[in-house]
Amino acid sequence: MTWIQFLKQGRLSPFPLYLSFEAVTSIMNDVVGYSYEKALLVFRQGMSNWFLDKNDNERVKELALEKAKQDPEVMKRLIREVERRGKDLISFVSYIFGLDLANLPKEQLMDFYKKYCSDYKQIYARYFVMLTMENSVFEFLKQYLKSKNIDEELVSHYLSVLTTSTKAMFSKEEERELLEIALLKESLTQEEFNQKIKDHRDKYFWLPSDYEDQAWTEKDFLERLNEIIEKGNVKERLKEIENFYVEKEKEIKEIIKKLKIDGFHSKLFELMRDGIYLKELRKKIVSESLYYFDGLQIEIGRRINLSLKQIRNFLVDEIEEMLLEGLYYQFSADSRVELNVCLIEKGKTKIYFGFDAEDIRDEVIIKPQAIKELKGMAVSPGKAKGVVKLVYDPSDIDKVEPGDIMVTVQAVPSFTPAIKIAGALIADGGTGITSHPATLAREAGIPGVTGLKIATEVLVDGEIVEVDGDKGIVTRLLD
Repeated sequence: MTWIQFLKQGRLSPFPLYLSFEAVTSIMNDVVGYSYEKALLVFRQGMSNWFLDKNDNERVKELALEKAKQDPEVMKRLIREVERRGKDLISFVSYIFGLDLANLPKEQLMDFYKKYCSDYKQIYARYFVMLTMENSVFEFLKQYLKSKNIDEELVSHYLSVLTTSTKAMFSKEEERELLEIALLKESLTQEEFNQKIKDHRDKYFWLPSDYEDQAWTEKDFLERLNEIIEKGNVKERLKEIENFYVEKEKEIKEIIKKLKIDGFHSKLFELMRDGIYLKELRKKIVSESLYYFDGLQIEIGRRINLSLKQIRNFLVDEIEEMLLEGLYYQFSADSRVELNVCLIEKGKTKIYFGFDAEDIRDEVIIKPQAIKELKGMAVSPGKAKGVVKLVYDPSDIDKVEPGDIMVTVQAVPSFTPAIKIAGALIADGGTGITSHPATLAREAGIPGVTGLKIATEVLVDGEIVEVDGDKGIVTRLLD
C-alpha cells in the first residue's frame, strides 16, 4: 500500500475531520455506489495532512468520472439533500445552544453529541462526492476543449470561466449586502440600523470560520462598515459587484455558444459549477453548526476535565467512556494535541499517539528538499511575479502588500482583505478547481495554484517567485 497526500490544512483537530472520513469510507457508498476503503490523517501541532491509498484513490476517481458522465444531474440532487439536512442540523445545534447544559444529565449530553456526529457524517458523505469527481471531470473537460485545437492559455481561461459559480461566492455576496447597508445607513433610525447589523451578523457570522477559526461579531461588521463608508464610492463598488455577477453569467453563455459545446459537456461543466456551490454550502453548514456545538463540547470537557482543544483530539467512543463510565484517557490529552494519527477503515477510526504516531508520521510526511519548482493544480488563470508572504492565520494578513504572492496552507474567507491586493494566491491545500482557495482567487481575479503540499515549508518570506496559474507551476527565482 502506498499513501499519497490528498490534502493539507492548518488549524484543524481530529474532531470533526475523522468523522468526515468515517463517512467517505462507508456511508458514501450508499449515496453514490462507491467509497474509499481507508484513509490516514496526521495531526501535528495544529497542522493536518490527509492521505489516501494510491490505488484506492485511482479506483474511486475512475468510478466518480463514470458516475458523473452517466448521471450529470447527481450534483443537483446532492445539493438538495445537503440543504435539507443542513437546515435540520443547524436547527438542532441552535436548540442545544440555547439550553442550560450545566444542569442536564450526562446521558442527555452524550445523546446530543452522538446525534451531531451522525448527522454531520450524513452531510459529509454527500459533500465529498464532489471531491471524488472534481479532478477527473476537470481533466476530462480540459481534454475536450483541447480537442477543439484551442490555444493552451485560452483553454485555461475557458475552463476557469466555465467552472466558476457566482452562487458559491458567499464572501462577495456578504460584501454586496454590507455595501447596501452602508447606502441605507443615513436613512435608518438607530434601532433600524442596529437590527440590520444584527441580521447581517446572524446571516454571515460563520464566514471567517474554518473549523477552529473565530466567528465574526457585530463589532467586526461595524468596523468593516465604517471602513466601507470612509473609503467612499459605495454606489460604484456595489455596481461593480452586481456587474461582476451579470458579466460572469453572460461570459459562460457566450463561451458555450462560441465553442459550440454540446449538451453532454455543457451538463458536465454545470456539474462542476454545482459542485463548487456544494462545497461552499458544506463549509457554511459545518462552520455554523460547530459554532453552536462548541458549547456542548466545552460542557462535556468540563465534566471530564478536558479543555475544548483537548477534547477535539478524542473519538466519540472514548468521550462516552470517560463521561458515562469514568474510564481515564485524560493522561494522553497533551500528547494527542502535540501529535496524533487517525487510521480510518470502512467507517471505523483507530487513533495513535506517542511513539506509534511518530513512526507513522515519519513514514508518510514529505521532507522538503532544495526545490526550484513546485507543481500543483492550476485553479485561477494568469501569471504573476512577486514577493512571497507566508500567511498561516488571520493575524498574518497585514504583512501582505499589493502585488505580493500570498502563500498559505489553506485560504479561508478571513484572508480575503489580503487576497484582494495580492498578486497571486498559492496554497499547500485545496483539492482542485472547486476548492475554497480556487474560489477566493477567482473572486479576486488573480492567478491561483493549489495542492502544492509543501509550499509553506519550502518558500520563505521575502523571496521572489513566479506563479503560472495556467499551468499550475510556481518557480523560485533564486540568485
